[in-house]
Amino acid sequence: FTEIDTTTDLSISFSTDLDEDSIPGHWVVTNSYDDIVLTSASLKDSTTVTIEPVSGKWEKGETYTVNGTAFTTEGSSTTISETFTVGKTKSSIPGQVSDLEAFLDGSYIELSWEAPSGNVTGYYIYYKTNSMNDYLRLTSTVSTTYSTYESNVQEDYNDTSVKFIVLPYNEAGTAAISEAKPISYTFDE
Repeated sequence: FTEIDTTTDLSISFSTDLDEDSIPGHWVVTNSYDDIVLTSASLKDSTTVTIEPVSGKWEKGETYTVNGTAFTTEGSSTTISETFTVGKTKSSIPGQVSDLEAFLDGSYIELSWEAPSGNVTGYYIYYKTNSMNDYLRLTSTVSTTYSTYESNVQEDYNDTSVKFIVLPYNEAGTAAISEAKPISYTFDE
């Protein structure tokens, strides 16, 4: 036991066959605050206990202690008390969105895009007008669409057009702004 990533199930291997019925209910995981973490323990194969957090992932940077007893098919038992740290994530920074579109739907500017492959937590939407040097963050969303009143945007930005970019993000980071492909939206006069 040393360090695992946020999405890896904890596996504890033994040299002898274990009694499958004795695994559930005999394993407790606590965090660094001594709070019990909801987990599910099961027998992966006849000699390996797998423990996974009910939430689906361990908290990055947290230290956990696992305590449990494994009973063999012959009736003997082994008690384990080990500590491990979650230090990394399997996720990589997401790639760029594709097929970014901006169009007028009634009185709304609608943005839509295709998600990149891999793990995405959400999307940051940035804008830039002709008179601006850099992009500014407008909002964030977990959806692959966003809409806002055209009149609000036109009044706020006081320009003839606006460019939008969408940057996906996850626990590993945010897609590079330098690689984003902007979409331009021109206001009706």
